[in-house]
Order: sequence, then C-alpha cells, then structure tokens
Amino acid sequence: PCQCNPYCAEWGNCCADYMETCQAQHSTYQPGGASLGCYRSDKVYSLSWEAEGSTFFDKFTFVTQDDVHGAHEFTTKEEAWRQKVISTNNGQAQLRYGGLRTPSYVGEAYKRYSVNLHTNEAWN
Repeated sequence: PCQCNPYCAEWGNCCADYMETCQAQHSTYQPGGASLGCYRSDKVYSLSWEAEGSTFFDKFTFVTQDDVHGAHEFTTKEEAWRQKVISTNNGQAQLRYGGLRTPSYVGEAYKRYSVNLHTNEAWN
C-alpha cells in the first residue's frame, strides 16, 4: 500500500496525491516531535499504564479459548512459564514461540505452545 509520510519518498511508496497534499507540510517534520502537516493534532497524550520488568505478565490475562483453530495451543500463564513461552530476565519481558504439544487424540495435528494476551485494562 502507498504511504503519505515523510519517509515515503525515501522508500519509493508515496501515494499519488502525496506531493500536492502533504510534502510541503512535511518539510518541517521533526522525528520524535509533535505531529505536523497532514497529521497535525492538538491532543496531548500522557502515559497512563505500564507493563514492564518482572511483573510485566501480571498486567495481562492469558486467554486460552481458541477461536481460530490454528497450529497453536494457547496456554495459561503457568503453562507458558513451564513451556518457556514467556520469561523475564534482567528486567525485560520476553515472549517466544513454544515447543510442540503432542496430539491429544488420533488425527489431531501437533500444536505449538503459544500465548494469547489481553491487557487487564481498557481504554476509550
């Protein structure tokens, strides 16, 4: 898909109307600064929630219901720790794909241990 941002010219994927709509406004773009040009916003945002370090996974619900029936086995938090799908190390949370679970009935495919995380918070 095409893009309409300060980097599209560099990557060669600008939308057809980029030049007339956004380019002049992006000439004052400052990475990490306030949104300008096509993306101007007067809204001010602040951090209201964090999940980090050794308590990162305490901020999430581990959903085990599988609505997509793929090649994964969504696990509980406890099982995810046991299978080393989640971990914390030196204050950093880590997610990785897990090992294979042996089929539990004839004809079932092997499933890979995985997590389906939902935050315990909701925002408008």
